Amino acid sequence: MRRWWCLALVLFALTGCGLLKDTRIDAKQSDVTGTWRDPDTGIELVLSEAMTFETSDAALYFRGCTSCLPEGFTGTVKGSGTWELGPPTGKKSGPKNYVHLTFTKVENDHLAKYIPSTLGVRVERDPEGTLVLSAYDGNAETGYGHILYKTS
Repeated sequence: MRRWWCLALVLFALTGCGLLKDTRIDAKQSDVTGTWRDPDTGIELVLSEAMTFETSDAALYFRGCTSCLPEGFTGTVKGSGTWELGPPTGKKSGPKNYVHLTFTKVENDHLAKYIPSTLGVRVERDPEGTLVLSAYDGNAETGYGHILYKTS
């Protein structure tokens, strides 16, 4: 009996200290609406209140995905479409920590077939606690992440 009380006390202490708290983001539309920018590349993603988006380079998110873009492609592809906030792709419930982008227009028609129609961008916090959007380039080996910060 004494062990159970000790275990309960330890769990209570850890929970109270924040060591076992759920750190996943449960974002609201107002948290993500606005202009987001990747400071490393200058790429912007604008999420409107009307649930539409524009990005200055849709190709950036797929640069490492060999089946997503023609081999050797280095240009940019502007894109736009609609967005919604929800749980990760494939999950029916859970925290709303993904912005799901659905491309309805891609600047270069001949490249449209290479850009997947949907993309999930994760809502999370950076080490300083700032809300960010993160996307990965599809390259499992390098896993280069694109971190976008809200500018307006």
